[in-house]
Amino acid sequence: RRTDEWVSPRARTAEYASRLFTLKVDEELPGRVWSSGDPVWIADLARESTSPHTHRAADAGLRGAVVFPVKRGSVCGVIELYSAEVQPPDGELLRALTVIGNEISRVLDEARAEDVVREAEALKTAIVDTTLDCVITIDADSRIVEFNPSAERTFGYRRADVIGKSMPDLIIPPALRERHKAGFARYLATGSTRLLAQRREFVAMRADGTEFPIELTATRIPVPGAPV
Repeated sequence: RRTDEWVSPRARTAEYASRLFTLKVDEELPGRVWSSGDPVWIADLARESTSPHTHRAADAGLRGAVVFPVKRGSVCGVIELYSAEVQPPDGELLRALTVIGNEISRVLDEARAEDVVREAEALKTAIVDTTLDCVITIDADSRIVEFNPSAERTFGYRRADVIGKSMPDLIIPPALRERHKAGFARYLATGSTRLLAQRREFVAMRADGTEFPIELTATRIPVPGAPV
């Protein structure tokens, strides 16, 4: 289906251009280009029009036509260009338009990929922010990179105050810190630990220094580079 159009202010064919068409694959010029993936150049629609679509264009005073695909692997769209003048085929221009079509498709693909990432990030954020469990994310240097609202309520710190700070120095009691740091260093060096993906009971410390029992599950996030 036609999704958008642009008409030169100097053109007298606005009525034709504003008509919305729905075509099948292989039907009319756009459908043929969608099916074949190859551009089509018609020098003079008055002489070469072969379908109701091109006849309507010729009747509206349009003469030259170029139709080229928007594709990156497969066709995802078609662009039609019409002129009120006869336009002899120009191989170099047609190749340039083909490149433009491919570039437009690449931009659309990137935009769709960004939308997927944004949706996934929004979903993850909604889950992390509303869960009753404390979710604390640290990098390979044990610096806090995420601290959800439940963690704020439980440990008594504001997220803005702990991002980038050392997690062991904030929430692990002093008597247990060296044991934690040694185990963490061993994991970074060997990739081996008995803690991942298991539910364990430990003791944690609030911002006011009070200690309390916790149930902990540690999970490595599957991202490239250093462990998170």
